[in-house]
Amino acid sequence: MKSGAKLTYKEAGVDIEAQDRALDEAKEGERTLETVYRATVEVGGAVLTAVATTVVGFLPVFTMEAAEGKLFKPLAYTKTFALIASIIIALTILPSAAQVLMGFRVRARLVRLVGASVLLLAGVAIAVWGYLIAGGLIAAFAAFYLFR
Repeated sequence: MKSGAKLTYKEAGVDIEAQDRALDEAKEGERTLETVYRATVEVGGAVLTAVATTVVGFLPVFTMEAAEGKLFKPLAYTKTFALIASIIIALTILPSAAQVLMGFRVRARLVRLVGASVLLLAGVAIAVWGYLIAGGLIAAFAAFYLFR
């Protein structure tokens, strides 16, 4: 089951990266939904092909019989169903969620700088309160946006 979640994460990463790039390059009047759709279609075939090759690789396992069939068939079924579920999630649910969550862009530089500064201060405060790793990650994320 862990591998299915990992594959969903990888597929989502490819999809969201393409959507983020498309949103950055979008024309001023273009709708967010159209931009996200275009980005998902752009990488959807590659993601589907990557998962399909893995599923096809498990097909010989389904023909095994006797002890090896009893041993490996449950693994093959689990992995195949996890892969199919991950591709369904990555190509249907995640683009919709990305459109909702990434649908707005802050264009004003001052607003971005103030938001990143507040986030940097929050990260430092969290690190001081004892959550060093979480605070450091938040501060690093904010510093990235400040000096980008």
